Amino acid sequence: MLNHKTGCNNARLFIQNEKNHTIYEMKTIGHISKGSDVYNTYGDLGNSELLRKYGFVDGLDNPHNIITIPLKIVLEAIKLTKFTHFKQKMSFLKQNRLLSDEESFLLTNHHKQPPPKDLTTTATTDDDSEDDSEEDHDNDTGFDPLLIFLLKILHMTPKEWNQWKTKTTQNLQKKRKEKE
Repeated sequence: MLNHKTGCNNARLFIQNEKNHTIYEMKTIGHISKGSDVYNTYGDLGNSELLRKYGFVDGLDNPHNIITIPLKIVLEAIKLTKFTHFKQKMSFLKQNRLLSDEESFLLTNHHKQPPPKDLTTTATTDDDSEDDSEEDHDNDTGFDPLLIFLLKILHMTPKEWNQWKTKTTQNLQKKRKEKE
């Protein structure tokens, strides 16, 4: 029997177009023990995509599961929490192109990526230790690094916010001068 299971691909479909017909041939690409399942994959797809395209899901442990949440929805939820200086913080981030209205955040099974390179000044203050910033780069929460960055900014006290904003402004000005 031919099945799909993410990460267990041991067979592949090969297609040959002949003059007046097409040949479909399933070939093994690894050892398959007698009585074992033959797995072909539909690609690195999350369950929502598998369900939409093929009518099945691959279990909760599918490493390609993602949920996309537009910035607009995140901001509407955040507004309800009454963060201090919310409008000022959002205005600063957007004016300096650290965040745009077109942003979306991904929630996945695993996120082992640092925040985007543009955010070289992370949302930390001088009181943070080096170890804390290393933790940020080993994010295994499933939350988008940009979303974590945004939440750190919004949770800053007024003093922390002013320190971070000053430091970030200086770094951005320095980058602009380097480009000239």
